[in-house]
Amino acid sequence: MHGDEICACAGTTTLYHGNQQFSVTAISDSSGNVSERYAYTAYGQPTFLNASGAVQTSSAASNRYTYTGREWDATLGLYHFRARWMSGLSGRFLSRDPIEYEGGWNQYSFIGGMVFRYTDALGLDGDIPETPGSCITASVPMQLDSGNMKLPAVCIPNVPNCDKLPFFAGIKIRSDIKFSGSISHKMCNKMCNCIKEGTLDSWAIEASIFPRVEITGGFDIDTPVPGLGGKIKGYVGVRGEFGSDFRVSLSYVNDSCKPSPCIEVCGGADVKGRVRGGASIRYQNTWGSWELATAEIYVQAGVRFDICFRCCPSGCSFSGAKFGKGHYEYGGRICGAVGGCWSISTGGQQK
Repeated sequence: MHGDEICACAGTTTLYHGNQQFSVTAISDSSGNVSERYAYTAYGQPTFLNASGAVQTSSAASNRYTYTGREWDATLGLYHFRARWMSGLSGRFLSRDPIEYEGGWNQYSFIGGMVFRYTDALGLDGDIPETPGSCITASVPMQLDSGNMKLPAVCIPNVPNCDKLPFFAGIKIRSDIKFSGSISHKMCNKMCNCIKEGTLDSWAIEASIFPRVEITGGFDIDTPVPGLGGKIKGYVGVRGEFGSDFRVSLSYVNDSCKPSPCIEVCGGADVKGRVRGGASIRYQNTWGSWELATAEIYVQAGVRFDICFRCCPSGCSFSGAKFGKGHYEYGGRICGAVGGCWSISTGGQQK
């Protein structure tokens, strides 16, 4: 029984069969022969049945241990939860919680209405928060725009200030670096058991750096549009983009129910590349970018690496590692300023 010991009296033994709520669903003798069965509503209003399943008006075996292992008083039609009485019809306690607001704001609630998740052997839980419960989250993102970290272009043939020319024929190599990061804090209510409330406190620091190289072979277009304040950008030939997203994160988790705070450090990289061949022209300004005409084929591929270490007072260990999870895609597309895009592609990912 939940919170009680079963006694064998007068030389007889009764076996109690229960479910995940610790509710008694049947009783039997020592040989396993069922003598009585029990069914309940969500809040425990009982139905008594004989071994064959026929409904009875009361327990023929005079068994009072039923819903969540607590005592049923057939005369009052109430459950005795030690500290107070509970009605299975209304699903509420009949008196205020003896521990007052330590058990929650609702002084009469039976385990916050979450009868399939919690039990209350002592009758002292008024309003149990749902696990993980109410949470408070705060996050501070940090990002340095890659536009501020552009590196000088390299051109073949070597032409001074080639990156500022409206038209260039040859090979042009552009590169930039993007940094980003965030700090977040999350605190949630939880239940350590059916009486004690606790908190789950977690901090996370994440940072990433994404170096990227763009190589154009053929005709590179980057020309201003007078009067509109934007530019016509694009290429005719072959363009490749290669980069890698390097990530590192540190998280701290403190569970007050299990006072053993742990720190997890993870690192990873997502190396990817894309090669396009054909032509693409678009108009770009401070508000966005609009594709005017595109006809190209492309192939792209990448591979991802991740590894994590977890350190607790008991020691450090690997908490997860994934190596060489690759993905690829190839296809083609045709776009126009009017009519949208038509594309076809196929690809896959390594299991």
